Amino acid sequence: MTRICFTWELGQGYGHLVRYRMLIARLLERGHQVAFIAKDAARARKVFDGMAVTVVPIEPGSTPPSERLVRLNSYPEIMHDFGFSRPEHLRRQLAPWLRILPTLQPDVLIVDHSPTALVAARIGGVRVVSSGSGFTVPPRVAPMPALRYWSGREREQLVGHEQRVLDTCNTVLRAHGAAPLAAVAELFTTAVEWILSFPELDHYGVREGADYLGSFSAEGFGVSPQWQAIDGPKLFAYLSVARLSAEFLSALRSSNGNLCIHAPGLPPEEFARLSAERSVVSSQPVDLAVVAGTADAVITNGSLNSVSGFLAAGVPQLALPNNLERHMVGRRLELTGGGLMARWHQPARLPDKLRTVISDRAFRRGAEQFATRYRSASALQQCERMLADLDRVLGRS
Repeated sequence: MTRICFTWELGQGYGHLVRYRMLIARLLERGHQVAFIAKDAARARKVFDGMAVTVVPIEPGSTPPSERLVRLNSYPEIMHDFGFSRPEHLRRQLAPWLRILPTLQPDVLIVDHSPTALVAARIGGVRVVSSGSGFTVPPRVAPMPALRYWSGREREQLVGHEQRVLDTCNTVLRAHGAAPLAAVAELFTTAVEWILSFPELDHYGVREGADYLGSFSAEGFGVSPQWQAIDGPKLFAYLSVARLSAEFLSALRSSNGNLCIHAPGLPPEEFARLSAERSVVSSQPVDLAVVAGTADAVITNGSLNSVSGFLAAGVPQLALPNNLERHMVGRRLELTGGGLMARWHQPARLPDKLRTVISDRAFRRGAEQFATRYRSASALQQCERMLADLDRVLGRS
């Protein structure tokens, strides 16, 4: 019996989990054992409820606040601030991985935004599939490219921080008798690479020769969306925020929208600020595939899974990014013509942008053109490709 283990160490949202539901279901049907090492074990158990998946909790890496960088601008800089700044920090966060992996004894490790798992796999000699969005499967170049490619930040600073991360990795690898890395990018050189995105939405821009597997909403996960029985455009909002801004509430009022919202991080008093007559709050995750066939427009924080899923369904959207990764997706969304972006923390003309996304047919056409380009792509097709890759890695084809 083959043992397959998935990992999720960094990042937010359901995307790091739901993108694997179909694949895991197929693996279980084939009789494989499946484990998922997850930073949010409760959320993982919810996503895989009813499936024979062993969920193992893991704490993300951490760098002391005094050592963190001011403004992250590369994947190695993200690693720096999540425990890769010094060997002693990396050793501490690596220890549970080195206990868990020998216990699970995976035949292959599918790593999603989990740099510490990559180090542990290198030490343990475990075969690895690097998987995730363009952001979490960065280009294998040295030095790794800037995330804020529009800012013109000095290259020397990026190189210096990347060298510090490389030195940290190599100190720890040598202590465990593992071969050192020539560059941080070598850590991401794995048996197979799955970029679960579309070329237009790659955070770094289209990569020559890259093989994009697409990104799709997980059908059958979540409850059906509900709206009030009133007039007005049907809006769906999926937000990962702790508070609703005055600008967001103003935009909803001016749009005259009929809102269904799922925002698991919001306290009850924030939901009370919404119009009871024009809003339905879903405490459970909502089936985004059903939303895509019903909503006139959607509002998200710009997570890749949500943005790509709604674009592939031809639905216009407004992205309100609240971190760098999502800001990069928001910029790509605007380039597709399928929606607009406004920063969550510093929104500019938010009511105007929401009304425009709803009323200007150009955004619907832009999303529909995107959907037309990928009409033949599907989650099932993606899953079949993943299964074939795993068969090859495991020596079965």
